[in-house]
Amino acid sequence: MVDRNQLTNALLNLALNARDAMPEGGHLSIATNCWPCGRAAAEGAARWPTGEEIRIAVSDTGVGMTEEVRSRVFEPFFTTKPDGLGTGLGLSMVHGFVQQSGGYIEIDSAAGRGTTITICLPRVAAAEQTVGSDSGLGTSQAAQQKTIVLVEDDPDVRIVLAAQLKQLGYRVHAVADGSEAIDLIESPADIDIMLTDIVLPGGVDGVTLIKDAMRARPTMGVLCMSGYDPTHAHLKWLRVQNIEFLEKPFSRASLAHALDAVLAS
Repeated sequence: MVDRNQLTNALLNLALNARDAMPEGGHLSIATNCWPCGRAAAEGAARWPTGEEIRIAVSDTGVGMTEEVRSRVFEPFFTTKPDGLGTGLGLSMVHGFVQQSGGYIEIDSAAGRGTTITICLPRVAAAEQTVGSDSGLGTSQAAQQKTIVLVEDDPDVRIVLAAQLKQLGYRVHAVADGSEAIDLIESPADIDIMLTDIVLPGGVDGVTLIKDAMRARPTMGVLCMSGYDPTHAHLKWLRVQNIEFLEKPFSRASLAHALDAVLAS
C-alpha cells in the first residue's frame, strides 16, 4: 500500500543512478518478486500483515561501491558525482519514501562488480486494500491547466521534479539556470507559478531570479526550495514577501500542498 507516483519516482531515481554508474555502457535490470519476510516474526503482523514482502530490485553492471560509499549512500547531500552533477538527495529521498511506506532497502555492491538496490515493501492481504492509496495526491483541480517554470540545475532532480509536477496535473517548463528562466518569464508564454532552487549556477541565484521575475510578472506565484539553509537576510526577505520555502528533500505531498497554497494566495 504505497503512493504509486512516489514509487515511480523512487525507481526513476535508482535507474538514473544506475545509468551514471555505467559511463562506458552496461546492463540495467529491474526485477520484482514476492518472498517470505524474515523480519515478520520479530516485527509483527501490524507491519507485515501477510508475512511476505514485495521486492523490487534495480541492478546495474557499473563501477559498484566501496564499503565506505555503501555505508553513506542514504545520507542527505552525500554524493560521489563531480561538483555540479549531483546533490546527493536522490537516494535520501528514496530511503525516506520506503521507510514511510513501512519497508526497508537492501544494497548489494562491491567496487568493480556493479550494484543491486532492492526496495522491500510489505505485501497486503488483498488487492482491493490498495484502492485510494494515493490519498488525493493525483491531479488536483487547482493544478489543471496551470503552467510552472521549474528552475533546477541538477539534471536528475530536475527530471524527477518535472515528473512529479506533471503527475500533479501541471504543465511544466524545466530549465537549468536563472538566465534561461528569465528568458522564459520575459517571453509571452503562459506561466502561473515559478518553482526555483535558491542555489543556482551562472551568476543568478534564486533570490535574484525571484526579484527579477516578480518585476516582470507581478501576479505570478512563486515557490522556492533548497537543500541548504538560506542566509538570514534571504530568509527574512522571503518571509516578508510571503514566499513559501521547501527544504530538500521533500515529499510529493509537501510539494502538492505548497503549490496549492501558492495558487490560493
